[in-house]
Amino acid sequence: MAQTLQWAPDQGINPHIPEKRKQKLLDLQQREQLKDVLVTKFKQKYAKATAEAGIGPEVDKAINRQVKDFVENADVTKKNLNRLERRIEQDVKTQVVGAPSAGAQPDEARDTKTDITNVSAYTNASRATHVDNLSQLSMFQQQKPGDGSAVSGADVQTASGVRPVDALVDQFQDYDWSRLDDYARYINEVESQKEKERFKVEQGRLKRDLDGQLEEKQAKKVAEKEEDMKFYHIQNENLERLKKIEVQKEEEFKKKTMKEKVDRDEQLALDNKRRKEEDEVRQKEEKQFLARIDKELQKEKKKEQAKKDNERHIIRKLMEENEQEQIEKARKKKEDQEADLRSMEEYVRILDQQEAARESELKERLDRQRNLMDRMKDTVVKMQENKAEEDARRAEKQRLEMEARQFEVELNKQRKLKQMTEETKRFLFQQMQEREDAKTKEKELTKMRAQLLEEDLKDFTEQERSKAESRRSMNLRFRKELEEQMDEKRRRKETKMAPAEMKMNRKLLEIVEKTLSERDSQITAKQPIDDDEDLDSSPAPSPTKMGVLKEALVK
Repeated sequence: MAQTLQWAPDQGINPHIPEKRKQKLLDLQQREQLKDVLVTKFKQKYAKATAEAGIGPEVDKAINRQVKDFVENADVTKKNLNRLERRIEQDVKTQVVGAPSAGAQPDEARDTKTDITNVSAYTNASRATHVDNLSQLSMFQQQKPGDGSAVSGADVQTASGVRPVDALVDQFQDYDWSRLDDYARYINEVESQKEKERFKVEQGRLKRDLDGQLEEKQAKKVAEKEEDMKFYHIQNENLERLKKIEVQKEEEFKKKTMKEKVDRDEQLALDNKRRKEEDEVRQKEEKQFLARIDKELQKEKKKEQAKKDNERHIIRKLMEENEQEQIEKARKKKEDQEADLRSMEEYVRILDQQEAARESELKERLDRQRNLMDRMKDTVVKMQENKAEEDARRAEKQRLEMEARQFEVELNKQRKLKQMTEETKRFLFQQMQEREDAKTKEKELTKMRAQLLEEDLKDFTEQERSKAESRRSMNLRFRKELEEQMDEKRRRKETKMAPAEMKMNRKLLEIVEKTLSERDSQITAKQPIDDDEDLDSSPAPSPTKMGVLKEALVK
């Protein structure tokens, strides 16, 4: 039976039905397909034996019943399949042993329909409900070759000879019918106790599954919280690292500015020294360029003024753009923009101061040059001073151009840094939003799982309640029938078995006495049970079994 079962669970199902309903239909389809496969396999396996014994319909019913119980109550595992095969094999053997031989004549079959036939009906009816616990009754209808025992009209035939009826009557003297009722009730109590134990085991398994799911959910929440804290610490470390990098860049810029200032001072000192050495040569050359110097000074002044106006226009435009951007952006970016604006204003103020200082210095130099030129007039000294002013102007022009380029480079760096900061913030916000979306989806999935579990629990509870109601109604009906049978028994005059009845049912009586003796010994060893226990608390014996048993014993 350890074969592989294959089927297509998704064929013939409407794709537009809800997922839950579709899953239930698939489970039902799989269960029915599994049931059909198992029934077909077992029928093919025992077809030959049942055909020879002439009990094909009975075996088919037993196979259908066992397979139905297996599909509804057990999981599809190799162990359970082997257990199912053993049960069906036991039922088939019992049916084959209890069936009449194929070569028997009809008259002989009618003649042998005595207590064995009726008791077999009783055992088969009991086995239909509780096969495992009542299988020992099949011993009553077996005729072993070595046993050689047979039922006759007056004596019991054994291997050693004829056993007197008086000995059998003395053994079961005054045997009461109530012993058979006790036997049937005891068998039903044992089955009821096993059913309760199976129900408790199923409840425990369900509770363990639910506890495991809750523990998994709690562990997942703790892991998510730890991951969030880890992400938060990483972001803080990144921000601190960015701040340190900014501070380091500012320090490097300051050092670079100081170094450039020192270099400029050294260069000015070298220029002064060089000018002193070339004074005589410059005095001759500068005299020729006095007129051109005045013209170029005016031209340079206009050019410087235009450049200054252009820079002011650019800075003013940047300020206006920053103000417009400050209005449009969120409140938490306002402080950064104000800081940038203040930095720009400070830089403009510094430029204005530097420009004013340069103009003042240039004006003073020009005044000095004019005064010197007026004093010296056509002398060589006047030419030298004009040449010195030209060198100073050129040096100052180079310095201003260098500072403008440095300012533009620094401004580009600040813009790029600001853009990178904005992109980092957007990326972080996007990651946070994605994590929030993932958490929301996880919560929705958890809620759906909880709803499915709750619906399954409701279905299971409803099924158990309906089963309990059905068992209770059945127990009440059985109790009523049993009470009617007990009343009918009280009305009968003869409540004791006759010697002929004892003789015909010797093996059955031995089984009953053995089972009840074992029960009494177990009860004596354990805590005593209350005799007044309500019949509803444990299922009553089946009225069909009681009636068949009594009819068999009476006949």
